[in-house]
Amino acid sequence: MNASVRTQVAELGRRSIMRTLRQPAQMVPTITFPLFLLAINAAGLDAATNLPGFPTDSYLTFALAVPFIQTGIFAVSNGGSDLARDIETGFLDRLALTPMSGLALVAGQLAGVVALGLINA
Repeated sequence: MNASVRTQVAELGRRSIMRTLRQPAQMVPTITFPLFLLAINAAGLDAATNLPGFPTDSYLTFALAVPFIQTGIFAVSNGGSDLARDIETGFLDRLALTPMSGLALVAGQLAGVVALGLINA
């Protein structure tokens, strides 16, 4: 990846990250909902650890990966919605008319998804 493409990705990435950070209603549910479900499930299903052959003594330890998976799914869903909004408003069409690399278009759009995922992790 040459310097020109890196600059293009950085600019689109900055736009995508700022758009994500300016919408707290998009970020708060992706953090709170998986944690809320983890708390309910860990409290309610803790008796499952008494089953013979259960891999761990704590259901919380067993189910800890689920919030990370849910957060990733929510982040990808929000990223898809942002991409659809860019298509609807014609922003992506205007970018496609510029001499910008196709790789930069895709990677820059995904930067907001990656930022949201890192914030939530």
